[in-house]
Amino acid sequence: MSAQAALGGGVMLDLVHEFDYLHWLFGKFSRVACFFRRTGALEIETEDVAEVLLEFNNGIVSTVHLDYLQPKLVRQCLITGSQGSILWDLAASKVTTTTTAGAESFSYAGHQRNQRFLASMEAFLKDEPDERLTSLDDAVESLKVVERAKESCRARSILRVG
Repeated sequence: MSAQAALGGGVMLDLVHEFDYLHWLFGKFSRVACFFRRTGALEIETEDVAEVLLEFNNGIVSTVHLDYLQPKLVRQCLITGSQGSILWDLAASKVTTTTTAGAESFSYAGHQRNQRFLASMEAFLKDEPDERLTSLDDAVESLKVVERAKESCRARSILRVG
């Protein structure tokens, strides 16, 4: 699926979860600019590298790097503010907060990754509210930002999302 355009592939749709959690953390997207390409390094018909610049309605600015090219999984979210930073390393199952007072880390490496999927599926099947599940409205918002990102690359401009 990831390699075929007709099946909705490409790094931005395949790794749409980055847009999901940014929307969950920071709210609605207001503007997007993007550069993506199919490098040719992989024998696929979809984009394998994307750089996305996002602005949220509350003024927060974010960059997202996505690629299929890294030989070792790297998936991180770095949030930087005036009081310090939070580094969420999804691949290492670790969160590190850094302030002028120092750094503190929390590891959740012992957590069974598959348990998260099983619990989410169980809540879905029981039709129970579960904040871990992305709502349809939130999923549409993430899909909309990916589509606008692709349009902005083709148009070589910054586009409004909403």
